[in-house]
Amino acid sequence: MTHTETTRESACHLERASRCLASLANAMSEARRITDAICHALSDVTRAGAVFRTTGNVAAS
Repeated sequence: MTHTETTRESACHLERASRCLASLANAMSEARRITDAICHALSDVTRAGAVFRTTGNVAAS
């Protein structure tokens, strides 16, 4: 394999790795948004449960 072919192949590998890393970063960002939404929902449920235990009325939350 010539130096030019090796360089071209290396560039292809780097380009593919770069695309994979960008895709991974996007997936991690989406996972973070989902995690934040779940935590927010759990917080709301916890708050509603506390209000229900205190007042007997979940609508008060």
